[in-house]
Amino acid sequence: MKKRALYISLVILVFSSASAIAQDNKALWDRATAQFNAKQYGDAITSFTEYANRVPTEASAPYNIGMAYYNLEQYDNAIPYYQKAMQLKSPWPEANYYIAMSDYGLKRYDAALPYFQEAVRLKTDYADAFIFMGNTLDYIGRYNEAIAAYMRASEITPSNAQIFYEIGVAHSRQKNDKAAIEMYEKCISLDPNHKSALYNLGVKYETAKTIDDAISMIDRAIKAGHNTGDAHWELGRLYNQKKQYSDAVPLLLEAVRLMPDKTGPRYQLGIAYNGLKNFPQAIEALNGALKINPDDADIQLNLGDSYYNDGKYADSIPYYKKAAELSPKWKAAHNYLADAYRSTGEYSMAIAAYNQTLAIDAKDVDAIYGIGLVYVKQAKFELAGGQKVKLDVLDPSLATKLQAIIDAAKPQ
Repeated sequence: MKKRALYISLVILVFSSASAIAQDNKALWDRATAQFNAKQYGDAITSFTEYANRVPTEASAPYNIGMAYYNLEQYDNAIPYYQKAMQLKSPWPEANYYIAMSDYGLKRYDAALPYFQEAVRLKTDYADAFIFMGNTLDYIGRYNEAIAAYMRASEITPSNAQIFYEIGVAHSRQKNDKAAIEMYEKCISLDPNHKSALYNLGVKYETAKTIDDAISMIDRAIKAGHNTGDAHWELGRLYNQKKQYSDAVPLLLEAVRLMPDKTGPRYQLGIAYNGLKNFPQAIEALNGALKINPDDADIQLNLGDSYYNDGKYADSIPYYKKAAELSPKWKAAHNYLADAYRSTGEYSMAIAAYNQTLAIDAKDVDAIYGIGLVYVKQAKFELAGGQKVKLDVLDPSLATKLQAIIDAAKPQ
């Protein structure tokens, strides 16, 4: 789930007038205010606490102590001071809002919600409260209510691009891609460099439009500063799909740098290097992915491919074998293992592996063809011809290919 930044206020709400307090209290208040605005929150807490002791009926003192704790991200310490402020001055929408924001910062979304609701009840044009109430509802899975809160915020501040981004996220949670795309596009129309909207829109475009549209948006996201690694990974993956491996490699290297503990970028980097026939680099990238997740059958298979395509057939076998063990119904894993055994001359092992595929799908033409090739290697031409007959029905072009190999191998 996307982490949202907290709104940190550096503005103190002052409700006292100089005429209402003694001159020394005013000096203390001014010192506390200056400390707060200089982000010296610990000192500000001390000064505001002293002021609150001198003027216990002044609501803004405990409120600002709460704000200082809030800006220190000590949310549990902030809440009692907001509550104390509300005992001295009520109704107070901002105090409700910051109690909610403190619970929100602690990911106590159920506790935050009623305070957000009270804040917007007291202040019906409180856009920030509507936005974070929407976030809260989104986090607890009440997506329609979240969208309604965001829509109210958009009515109050229609030029706020972030609101439309949040609506897009809520629609995405509901798998409503069309509505999500519309909101992300609205966000970008207001803020062309909204990096998260550009990235999310690119992801949606992959299925809703074309890969080229997706690439364009994600590229824009990176240029706008999207630097978590996800955009580089996704763009590299899309270039791999288009077999533009040279374009993919630098993006995926950056994704690996930004996300060193993720298997995905390393896996895609291995795919790109395999596509460039740079097998040693592919092996290095895929081994890196395998260290993070040794039970990933895709990584095992592609690592086997890297060795196999580099002509190191024996080295490929353990990886194909592991892929087949991890995904026993995966026909390709059994067939590739069989191909590797065939290439190393382990013909009985090859036939056994091909038969594993045929146990899953008796009409798998690659396995039937592979067994035919093994029989040719063993000079068992009659048995190879039997495989050709099976292919006559299932795949005539492959049958013709096998027959040509049989004819070429037969003694003249």
